[in-house]
Parts: sequence; C-alpha cells; structure tokens
Amino acid sequence: MTSPTHIRRRALEAELRELRRQARPKRPKSPKADRGRVRDNGYLAFLRRQPCSIEGLRGHVCEGRIEAAHIRTARPGELPTGLQRKPDDERATSLCSLAHREQHSMQEMRFWRSYNLDPFEVAAKQRAEYLGDGGVSRPLSEGNAVPRNEV
Repeated sequence: MTSPTHIRRRALEAELRELRRQARPKRPKSPKADRGRVRDNGYLAFLRRQPCSIEGLRGHVCEGRIEAAHIRTARPGELPTGLQRKPDDERATSLCSLAHREQHSMQEMRFWRSYNLDPFEVAAKQRAEYLGDGGVSRPLSEGNAVPRNEV
C-alpha cells in the first residue's frame, strides 16, 4: 500500500517536472519557415472536416485521419516555395493521411496527374466552399486571413 507521504512526494515531483518544462525556453522556428507565409487556421480546420480529395478515384480507399495538404508546386510565373517554406494556406487540399504520405513520396504533380486532378482547381474549389462565395475564391491577400506574424 502506498503511504500518504509517498503520494505527496510523487505529486510534488510531478509539479516540479511541469515547472521545469514550462521554464525551458521555447525553440524558435526558423526565420526561413515564415517568410511572408499567410496562415488561415480556420481554413485548415475546415479542410480537416472535409472528405479526402481523391476518395474513390482510381480505387483509392482512404486510411487515417484527414489532413490539410499544402500544394508546394508553383504555377507557371510564380515563385517556387520549398527551401523550408510552406505555401500560403489557401493552397491546401484535404487528403487522408495515406494519400498525403503518397503525395510526399513522389513528385507532387505526378501524384495529382495519377488521379487526373488539377490540385490548384481542387484547392480553389475547397477555398470557395470555405468562404461561402458560390465557387468564386478570393485570394488571401484580400484580407480574409491573418498574416503569420499577427497570429
């Protein structure tokens, strides 16, 4: 049987561990990671509640939770992302964890072509649905999201 002294000592040790954990300095994110990235946490949460964008296509059976998958490939005329930088959140789609891993395991546009989909159209359609504007998506620059440094 555990004595009251032993229980109290364990509680104090747990409290001390928590205080030490809170006192540790937080590791800052790389300044490269945020370079002007526009975040929209509401949109990412919306995507996680949507079905997988490739569900049922080419016999795909979804597995795992739904994740917000950012499209890193640049359209012609755009600056590429990469270099430890995710694109703005408006360029994300909903994928199950299996499909998301598949997307990252190969060249991104080959993944989307294998399902005969244009990822930019999929993202624009989901963004428009989120904004509730009848299929006409506005870019994030029109004030419907908060820049990362203000979140």
